[in-house]
Amino acid sequence: MRAEGYADESRHAARLLVAPLEELLAAGRRDGTFPLADPSADAALVQSVTWAAAGLNPVRDAPTSRDEVFRAVQSFCRRALGASPDATHT
Repeated sequence: MRAEGYADESRHAARLLVAPLEELLAAGRRDGTFPLADPSADAALVQSVTWAAAGLNPVRDAPTSRDEVFRAVQSFCRRALGASPDATHT
């Protein structure tokens, strides 16, 4: 894990693995299956949750803040439930 280039290659591999999900979400947004999808952000969240549930920890850039993580998860959940991602109810 300390080898030169390891972190970059791990991030590259993670992007390759998440790309099909991002494409699926983008297609769903276009055809109305997932009208509120944010393909890039949602694919990253699904990948993160899936890998964490599997006990894996891919090398990825950390979110800039806890508030950013909260907003991303809250937006994802609201959109998944068909609500506006920026609703004021908490």
